[in-house]
Amino acid sequence: MRRAGVRDAALLVLMATMAVATVATTRPVGSLPAVALGLAVVAFAAGRLSGHRYAVQGVLVAVVGWGLMRALVSTALGDEPWSGMAEAIIALTFGAFPWLTGRYLRQRAELLVSGWERVASLERERDAVAEQERLHERTRIAEEMHDSLGHSLSLIAVRAGALEVAPGLTAEEYREGAGELRARASEAIGRLHEVIGLLERSRAEGSADDGLAGLVDRARSAGMDIDWDGIEPEGDGPACMLAHAVVREALTNAAKHAPGARVAVEVSALERKRVLSVRVRNGPSAPGGPASPSGGRGLRSLRERVEQAGGALRAGPGADGFAVEARLPATAAAAATGARGRPDRARRELIGAGAVVVSVLVPLVAGWYIFGDHVVAEAVLAPDRFGRLEIGQEQADAERLLPSTALPAEVSVPEAERVLPAVAEGECRFYGSETGRAWSPDSAYRVCFSGGEVVSACVYERRPAPSEPRCKEDGDT
Repeated sequence: MRRAGVRDAALLVLMATMAVATVATTRPVGSLPAVALGLAVVAFAAGRLSGHRYAVQGVLVAVVGWGLMRALVSTALGDEPWSGMAEAIIALTFGAFPWLTGRYLRQRAELLVSGWERVASLERERDAVAEQERLHERTRIAEEMHDSLGHSLSLIAVRAGALEVAPGLTAEEYREGAGELRARASEAIGRLHEVIGLLERSRAEGSADDGLAGLVDRARSAGMDIDWDGIEPEGDGPACMLAHAVVREALTNAAKHAPGARVAVEVSALERKRVLSVRVRNGPSAPGGPASPSGGRGLRSLRERVEQAGGALRAGPGADGFAVEARLPATAAAAATGARGRPDRARRELIGAGAVVVSVLVPLVAGWYIFGDHVVAEAVLAPDRFGRLEIGQEQADAERLLPSTALPAEVSVPEAERVLPAVAEGECRFYGSETGRAWSPDSAYRVCFSGGEVVSACVYERRPAPSEPRCKEDGDT
């Protein structure tokens, strides 16, 4: 517990650090910050390994809330909201979604483990009930043996005593008396054999300790014709026990309803040994052979146990007899009777969290593109207006010639900052040309201000072929 707490605290601190670093290095446009991938890895690890759910959610909510607040404040002040929107989008994409994925895997693993624990508990409970029933049955058989055999033996003793003391009996009468004694003794021995058979059958029921081999051997010794390749089920203990129960129930039904029919037992591992497949098929019963009526309770009970373990069971007649097929999780159970509501609750929580993330991310992305289209459409500078700009011109006069909206160079002209000459100090604004695609103009303009006047005005022709930038000098018009 202490180590888990230290691990959770370390993951939370690392998560907060990576989130802050991602926000600090996020630019409005351009390449993604390198630490965003680190944030995704840490967020996934926090979701998969940490048992604290709300701490990580609090970090993500704080980061996304910071970005949204920055966007709203910038919009209210007339500034660009790109930075805040970018921070919120990056935080949601590289923080929330990896965390949700890790959280889903953790809850799934917890549910699987709890499911197997519940299945093991049900198995122990079933074994305890079965053992109690066996004790009751043995007690009943002992009482029946006492009454039945005691009565028969008492009659034999009375008859023998009568023969012993009866005077004047002929040889024929002695032979008749001895025959009657032999018949009663044979009847008592037959009842004794029947009782011993019941006791042996109750002692052999239900144990999976000797695997399918012992189960098949006992069935063969009872006269059943079974075709089995000797493959034992692989997986955790509960999975093997459940596979044993499926085969046992199928063999019992075959012996009861199709005596003399050939039975095929098949066990295989599917989906990279994550799923255990068990199939038992028997042919039709021999014509005129005895068959027992079916109540269907055994298969219904078995299907409930299989479904509680996260598997599926199918049973029904076919063209060549009857088949029982089960698909079982080989290493973990998905649910159990006492925890049926947990998978649904966990699924609802994850779906709700994902819906919240998507409901925030979709408007942000849509707003990003809508605002971007607006900026690109408005930040267009006509050549004649650029020609009227002068170096040293008052900023207020120059702004009357410029569009009301400017755009970051990385949006439409990512190479503009690299090819245009550097400006020592001041504020630079970028504009696009009237020609070219919306997000890729043919020409890019840059106008820089410092000290309340124009200090630089340059144009960079990108099409039809890139050319050297042209910048105005003092006195140019």
